[in-house]
Amino acid sequence: MAASTSSLLPSQSLPEQNKLPKIKLYTTTAERQKIDQMADLYSLIKTVQHLETAYTRDAVSEEKYTNTCKKLISKFKTLKAACSQLVPNIDKFITEYHMDCKAARHRLLRVGVPATVEYGATSKDSDANDKAIVKHSSCSSYQWFILIADVFLSVCV
Repeated sequence: MAASTSSLLPSQSLPEQNKLPKIKLYTTTAERQKIDQMADLYSLIKTVQHLETAYTRDAVSEEKYTNTCKKLISKFKTLKAACSQLVPNIDKFITEYHMDCKAARHRLLRVGVPATVEYGATSKDSDANDKAIVKHSSCSSYQWFILIADVFLSVCV
């Protein structure tokens, strides 16, 4: 029984025989730079997509989102200018490489600013102000409740 199961296992020499041949993506330094630029562009677009997803899920604070998004947009504009001859149309690049990046496409190509700038964001001052208003309203409501209860009890007794 043991002999039959061991015969089904691949031998030690098979992995060496099944190795795929190495494919060279470039032969010159210029070709390597083109591949590197395209890889940088691809990774930057995917990073913005992940940042947008994290922001919409509240996984990142508005301040961190805004600062990071501004940096990435700046890097994108620089990279876009640097590889304009290599990738003249970013939309086609995204489609050609099957990148499902609708949010990144919108942020980088259509709008060019973080969502906190585009739609406005609550600042720390407005958050503190909102909390103060809620606190004041709840205290005021509590005071009115006590006053009405006192008046009601004094009338009933």
